Amino acid sequence: MYCEIVVKHRAAITETGLAKVVCGSQLGAPIPLGEAYGRNALYSQNPPSHSVCAFETVRGCFVIARQVNADFSMYHIEGKSPSVPVHTLLVAVQDFADLLSAGLRRALAGSDYAYTSLTVKLFADNDGRETGVEGNLTTLRSVLGDRLAWSSLRSGVIALVTSFLLIRLGLTHDSAKATIYTFAIVILFALLETMAGYLRGRGKIKWKLRER
Repeated sequence: MYCEIVVKHRAAITETGLAKVVCGSQLGAPIPLGEAYGRNALYSQNPPSHSVCAFETVRGCFVIARQVNADFSMYHIEGKSPSVPVHTLLVAVQDFADLLSAGLRRALAGSDYAYTSLTVKLFADNDGRETGVEGNLTTLRSVLGDRLAWSSLRSGVIALVTSFLLIRLGLTHDSAKATIYTFAIVILFALLETMAGYLRGRGKIKWKLRER
């Protein structure tokens, strides 16, 4: 198994600039591209025409910085041998994402090289087909989207409707104000849960099994 990581940067970057950040032992000991290609079943038979560089990384894995396209960069990460289990590979992806994030923040171009999103897909190494397992970096936007989804808000909406009906039945005299207060409390709790979820998961990759 191997993973492909696609990083979206805040602005367009150059291959030369990225090479200064990820190549030359900054993130791991460099290895020749030919050797790196030989470790992959597909690349050993049909190597890419071009890659940026290759280097060792944590947990018995290696990385090939594959390409730069405007504000995107792509990386191949795989175990150095078939004995590296999938779980270890996924943990290595998280470790590499942390190292890459720190390296990009230290880049000379500053904020332009920092990334806004990171997507990972797991592939079968014998035929290169997607396994359906993919991960995305936890961001404030992604947590907010989850918290404000119907699955998260439905209990609050039910409580809101219930309160409104009770008010309409005459349990209080100021139905409009009571409704506004109830809705405000629902939104407040959603925002608090959003911030708590973001702080717990900030910088972490959220894995899921995508239906094919």
